[in-house]
Amino acid sequence: MQIQTQASSVLKTFSIIFLFFWISFFAPLVQIFWNFLFLGISGVLLLAILYLDRGALKAVFNKNELPLLLFVLAFALGIAPAQDKTLAMWHLYRFIIPIPIAYFILKLSFQEKRCIIVIRFICAMASLVAFYGAIEFFTRYNFIYEKVMYNMYYIPFIGRRMISTQGHPAALSTYLVSILPLTLILITKEQKFFLKILSWLYAAIIFLGIMLCFSRGGLIGLFLSFAVIIFFTFRQKRLFLIFCLSGGVLFLILISTILYLKGYHMFYRYNFSELLGCSYFKKFHIFLSIGKILSDHPFLGLGLGHFRIFFDRYVPILAGNVAFDSKVADCMYLTLLAETGLVGFFAFIAFIGCLFKRIKNSLTQSFVNPERRMLIVCFLAGLIGNLGSFLTYDMLYWAVPACLFWFYSGILSSLSENV
Repeated sequence: MQIQTQASSVLKTFSIIFLFFWISFFAPLVQIFWNFLFLGISGVLLLAILYLDRGALKAVFNKNELPLLLFVLAFALGIAPAQDKTLAMWHLYRFIIPIPIAYFILKLSFQEKRCIIVIRFICAMASLVAFYGAIEFFTRYNFIYEKVMYNMYYIPFIGRRMISTQGHPAALSTYLVSILPLTLILITKEQKFFLKILSWLYAAIIFLGIMLCFSRGGLIGLFLSFAVIIFFTFRQKRLFLIFCLSGGVLFLILISTILYLKGYHMFYRYNFSELLGCSYFKKFHIFLSIGKILSDHPFLGLGLGHFRIFFDRYVPILAGNVAFDSKVADCMYLTLLAETGLVGFFAFIAFIGCLFKRIKNSLTQSFVNPERRMLIVCFLAGLIGNLGSFLTYDMLYWAVPACLFWFYSGILSSLSENV
């Protein structure tokens, strides 16, 4: 029995490290066959965890997970109204079926006694991704997209926005923003001087990576992540620190504006004129289109992946002015409403609401030790940063940001249940 328990513990630690290793270095780069193979391996890992840890079934089949199962079911129903069934099925296989596997592996595998080992690996991998991206940014060369595979975003962004292993600056910034709060756990928990210095180095490299992505969604996510940490960690100086954080963002925008006017064009996305004129015309008309879509397809929406197909019909004013690849809502919340209707959208809100309620209850328990509280706050900060990115692109339709969302949801579900 003791051997089985040890095997289960090792398998759980390996599973988390393997999943983060995959999304850090391979998920955005490999063809669909390899992603399906990864999904199969993940499924086997989940079954192995359930077999070795018989009590794990209770964590899967309990009332707290009903909102997640309803959300997955609501998304699956998005195939029914789809005009292009093949496209809808592809979205189902690629983005919906992996949800319970990713969520439950992380929920069942995360162990407080081994969390420091796991977080060291996660932060080290994120630092390598950011460091490689920084080399790409300053040398204007990325071996992966030059020699290994084609990336349509590489030429437009090289030397202007960092991509690294993640395929697109927005996806990379979401990845880094989600992991940055975890460096705080290392900074506060590491005892050895070398490991503490290494933790600060991880934080600095990851932060630099976020800045070099020049992603507005990343900036929103970064602000929200820091705000969550301030809110739950510094109660007495909360308002002052939030004010300082807001001032820091404004200072960043001011410096970016000055540098942009001086000829450093990579800062254009953070300068005042760009932020004030940031495609609001397009976003406004897309927002208006949601009402028309829900009027015609109120319950199940247009179908998975179908906003682009119906873009010209519901946003006719932009039909001839927007490239096909850009015919998206650029907001995951609007995409959920358009493609899954009220059923899918409110299933998602119910899942998030129930998860946050459990997190809140766990944070207000007087007997929760400081270590666990720090874990909950930092993973919550990463998840909130992730949700902030929902405002700027269809995040759940990108492999790595979507995985991170479900990974963190699973970890927070575990931490908020085992109080």
